[in-house]
Amino acid sequence: MKTKTTEPVRVKLGTNDWQEIGETPNDSIRQSITQRLCQRVLDTHIVCLVGSGVSLGVDGPSMGDFWKLAKEHKDFEHALAKSEHPKAKEDIEAFLSRCRMAEQFHGKDEILTGFIADIQKGITLKCRTFLTPTTLLSAHSSFLQRLARRSNDAPRTMIFTTNYDLCIEQAAGQAGLPVIDGFSHTDPQRFDGRNYDLDYVRRVPNQREPRFVEGAFHLYKLHGSVNWNDVGGEIVRDAQTEQGVMIFPRDSKYQLSYQHPFLEMMARFQFALRQPNTTLFVLGFGFNDDHLSEPILSALRSNPQFNLVVATRSLAKKSEGADANRYFKVLSELAGASGLENVTLIDCTFDQLLPLVPSAGGQSDEQRFADIARKILQPTTSA
Repeated sequence: MKTKTTEPVRVKLGTNDWQEIGETPNDSIRQSITQRLCQRVLDTHIVCLVGSGVSLGVDGPSMGDFWKLAKEHKDFEHALAKSEHPKAKEDIEAFLSRCRMAEQFHGKDEILTGFIADIQKGITLKCRTFLTPTTLLSAHSSFLQRLARRSNDAPRTMIFTTNYDLCIEQAAGQAGLPVIDGFSHTDPQRFDGRNYDLDYVRRVPNQREPRFVEGAFHLYKLHGSVNWNDVGGEIVRDAQTEQGVMIFPRDSKYQLSYQHPFLEMMARFQFALRQPNTTLFVLGFGFNDDHLSEPILSALRSNPQFNLVVATRSLAKKSEGADANRYFKVLSELAGASGLENVTLIDCTFDQLLPLVPSAGGQSDEQRFADIARKILQPTTSA
């Protein structure tokens, strides 16, 4: 098992300083963040963006693991020489980007082409094999239950992830939550964006209208998955596929995100951020992907009813100083502004966040009024 951080949880809530959360329930900072999150989970639209940090807690691979995979390959030195990538810069995304450019610039190089293919297969294998059918994903399952079990009148929770692994799918299975992920229920299961417009309903005897099944949520895998396979241009679910259909680490992620089947998911991500009364939870995501980070900043500028909660480890460190992530720096300034409550930053791991997140099973005032009106206006059926 990887060593888990024991750093205290810190938050930024309307002050320029990061504040540490105390362990006791009556701690004022804990009470403040709990109250803020209680308000956020009652928003009409709940959206999540899940990054690799969420899988690290269950031994998911990191970018450092992918670099190690490349470094141990027999043709690593050849790839370094061809790509002219500095050996001291242990950045797998930059390295694979340079390898791709070298492949195009130098022409046919079977060793380099084979190296790239091997690394991509290795990444797929690492993202698949750290999970077993018996891996207990209690934190993932609990989080899904808290945000997915909402009023039947509320829109479905939307979860977007850049992760290739199957943590969310497996956690949903352990929690008994139905997943709407764009795939058909035929054999083989085929991806079609129109499937996101379908839903789970339950027909009850002697009841005129069917009821939505509780707990279902939408899942969008923005960078693909280890169990997707391209069969003649169609994406089908295939647990045995060797490589998967994935946007691998390299600087062309932006362009690739606007190709099939990723275009459908990017379009829905951008649409979700424009909806009124929306809260976006960003978990374990480092804001290193411009094609996802820019729409979030745009939503903060243009959607007055958009709220953002960011929770990832080392957030305070990454938002300050000369080497600060430029997106984290902007978000830190917004979160520290007095009187503004639409940006909440939490420096913590996924496991540390979980005790702070309340259940979204309650209803907002708007939803309660709608329920009361429906009951008053609903015609009674005679015996």
